[in-house]
Parts: sequence; C-alpha cells; structure tokens
Amino acid sequence: MSQYHIIGAGMAGLAAAVKLASIPKLNGKDINLYETAPQAGGRCRSFVDATLGCEIDNGNHLLLSGNYCAMEYLDITNAADQLIGPDRAAFPFTDIRNAQRWDVEFNRSKFPFWIFDKNKRVPQAGVLDHLKLISLMRAKDTQTIEDIIAPDHPLYERLIDPLSVAVINMTPDTASAKLMRNVLAETALKGGRACQPRIARHSLAQTFVDPAIKFLKDKGVNIHMGARLKAITYNAHNNKNDKAQWASELEFTDMKIQTSRDDTIILALPPAPASQILDGIDIALDYSAIANLHFKLDAPIDVDWPAPIMGIIGGVSQWVFIRGSIASVTISAANELLTQSADELTQTVWNEIADILGQDKHTLPPVRVIKEKRASLQQGPALETQRPACETGYDNLFLAGDWTDTGLPATIEGAIRSGYKAAQTAQKSTAQKSMTKEAKTHA
Repeated sequence: MSQYHIIGAGMAGLAAAVKLASIPKLNGKDINLYETAPQAGGRCRSFVDATLGCEIDNGNHLLLSGNYCAMEYLDITNAADQLIGPDRAAFPFTDIRNAQRWDVEFNRSKFPFWIFDKNKRVPQAGVLDHLKLISLMRAKDTQTIEDIIAPDHPLYERLIDPLSVAVINMTPDTASAKLMRNVLAETALKGGRACQPRIARHSLAQTFVDPAIKFLKDKGVNIHMGARLKAITYNAHNNKNDKAQWASELEFTDMKIQTSRDDTIILALPPAPASQILDGIDIALDYSAIANLHFKLDAPIDVDWPAPIMGIIGGVSQWVFIRGSIASVTISAANELLTQSADELTQTVWNEIADILGQDKHTLPPVRVIKEKRASLQQGPALETQRPACETGYDNLFLAGDWTDTGLPATIEGAIRSGYKAAQTAQKSTAQKSMTKEAKTHA
C-alpha cells in the first residue's frame, strides 16, 4: 500500500493532510504527518502568555469571505463557526493625525456601486480616483504597486498603502503589483460577498489547528511531533529508458524511513530549511518582518466599528484587532522596527491607539510584543520569477508552502491553497502510476 509522508505541520502541511484524509478512497492510516516543533500550526500558533494571563496568537491574521480554500478547509474540519465577522464588507479606518473616521464598504454585487457613494469610499477621493484601482488589473509581472498608483494619488495613503502592507507585507514601492492584482480579482472584483472581513473567534489555534489535528486523528492519520527531517536520499530507476528519480529515504533526527517510487512525499517546510534539504530551490531568502503588540485591557472593549478591526493612518500602528479584552496591533513591513526596543515601541503604539479604544493614554496596560523577523519572504516582482512550482523533478516529491508558486501572497489562504495543490497533484501522479502499472500488467 502506498504511503503519504507530509513533512511540516504548518498551515500548508495541515491543509495537504486534511485534503488527503478527506478523500474517501484513501485510508487515513497510510498518511503520515511530521513536525519539528512540539505543536502544529507554524506561524498560526497560539499560546498562553504568562504576562497577560490569557491565550494570544503569535500574530494577527485577517481573512476574507472570498478565501475559498480557507473556507473549505474549515468546513472539512468542522470549524467554520470559529471565524467571526460582519455580514457587511466594511473596513473602518481612522487618521490619528486629525481623528477623522471613515468606512470603506463594498456593495454585495460585482458592479462597484460603492465608489459612487461618498459615505462608502475613501474621503477626499472621487469616483474617477477610485476607478484607478482598475489599473492594477493590468499589472505586469515586473511592476510594483507604486509603478501603477503613484504616492500623490488620493487613494495612496488611505487605501493603497494599508492594503499593500496588510496583504503583501511590503510597502507599495516594493510590493508586487501582480500579487495585489490576483488578490483583488478573487475578492474586491467579486463584490462584497467575497470581501467580508473574518477573524478567529477565540484564537488561531482553536480555528485552524486544533480542529484539523482532531480531524486527522479521527481519520487515523499518523502524527509525529518533534520529528525533524535532516536529509532526503534519492534513487534512480535502473531501466536506461526510464530517467526518473525519486526520494527513497527520509532521514529524521531519530529514525530513517524507506520510501518507494509509489509513495508520496510532500515537503511543506519554510523556505530556508526546504532549500537546505532539497537541491534546486534557487530563491532569495530576504525576509520582511511583522511586529504584533497584544494589550490586555481591564474589560472587554465595546466599539461601534462595523468590523472587529480598524485601519490606522498616519502613525506607526497599522491595524488593530479587537477580541474581548485584547487589543492587538499589527505593524507589517516592519524591518526598521527590529532594532527598536519593545518598551519604546509599546509606548509609541499605545499613544496612537488609546483614544481610539476609549482608554486612558497615561495608563499603560499589560502588553506582549512579538517581532517576527522572518514573517514572509520579500514579495516584490523579482520573487515571482523565483517561486518554485509544486513539482520538484523527483517522481514522488512535491512542494507546499505559502512561498511556493501559488499566485497569492504569503497568507493563510496561500498556504492552504499550496497544501491543496500538492495533495491534488500527488493524487493525480499516483493515479497515473497506477494506470501505467495496470496497462503493463494487462500487456
């Protein structure tokens, strides 16, 4: 019986395992999931913080109702109710320099009626200004967002820049316009039904990780935590007419596993360890950082925003997420903040958001600062020519990860989609091998 070996239990690896385990004809006991860390989830991990005395996420993640792979993943793992958000496709913003508040709200249908309503579009920007967004749909692979929408455009500061850093984790002058084009095509261009904001009800772990692990265990999938892959050995077919190579051995820290050409291996590791293990990954390991600050307030926060998030213009803070008594601030494209002390960053951010939350600016609540130095690869135009495909050139080895060629930025949707693609490609390859064997048998 063929075996499936999935290396890495971040979102890409979990998605690949969930997709395979949901196939009726597959026996879950033939699926093996390996993870270096003691827990699954990768960047989607959650933990109980001793300082705050509650569970927090490693970082904040916003999804949209149009993220169809993520929504299917949650349906399969019976966790669809663990995402929350409004029925409206509304995104609140505030400019802390003048306390101006506004909402950008998409109408439900595909035609953008919202740009004709001054109460639903970006203030101080007209209808023709908003039509400039269409230019992004003609973006070339070599262009940045700023190549298409210049800094002096009325939408730049109040919509384009916040979107760029939130979606791509890079500022518009360096971010790939192609990636933004692809995201808009799947969300904004499909109307408000695909743009409703969604966040985890309780935590990322309770939404994306714990239900998936339970689903996999119920299906009989073999899960190995603390299993670090050191190397892969390859073999070549002895038949001179068959030049195929395949992975024949997986070497972990404390075990070796022999694999056949009929087995399937999905390498779902971050780019750095993947490039160390697999030859042929020629990708620049330049990263863009994200800083997250989690503030624990005295009581649950009652805001009148149309969504549990707020975009912040004119400061260091970029987005604030509200969940109960926790206010979490995300700062993307944050490489310049890595050398700044946690205390200094905390004071700056609290001064910016206290009034927005109706809190005393002079009373600093407990806070946890998390800086992710390697939050994502720098997703500029050059990266798009380097991202590897799912197929590796080895007969039974496939790649997954939000850094692979998904056409999307490094997001939860991108990670899940890569896992799905690897699982589906592997299944197709297995079916083709089976048909070839059967044909040879009958011959």
